[in-house]
Amino acid sequence: MARPDPSLLEGVVAPEVLDAMRVASDALKRARVRHVVVGGLAVGANGFPRATRDVNFLVGDEAFERHAGGLVTLRSGVPFQVNKVAVDFIGPEADEVFLDASLEAEPCSMIEGPPLVYMKLSLRVTRTGRT
Repeated sequence: MARPDPSLLEGVVAPEVLDAMRVASDALKRARVRHVVVGGLAVGANGFPRATRDVNFLVGDEAFERHAGGLVTLRSGVPFQVNKVAVDFIGPEADEVFLDASLEAEPCSMIEGPPLVYMKLSLRVTRTGRT
């Protein structure tokens, strides 16, 4: 299986989305948050380019602050929007060690195919309520 190729996104994804990805990644680096690109951008870099309007990152638990009552918020310095482009975050569950291992990649790199497929399938099941 080939490694993700971000150059496949050029000419398909709006420049402002790609810029938002880079700006958000830089902010995550400064905040020392482990991260890789997932979602539509990663799907495109894995050989199936398509337009997308947001940026999605798989992030380490250090991106979040946990409060009493189960409230979870983003840490200071973690952006949720860059120039009107939404930036979304998801963290691996405790039993998803293979996703946590994906966070060892270079920051702002694209997640590889197998964990991306897992994420897409598990999110689809969660959204539809099927088990």
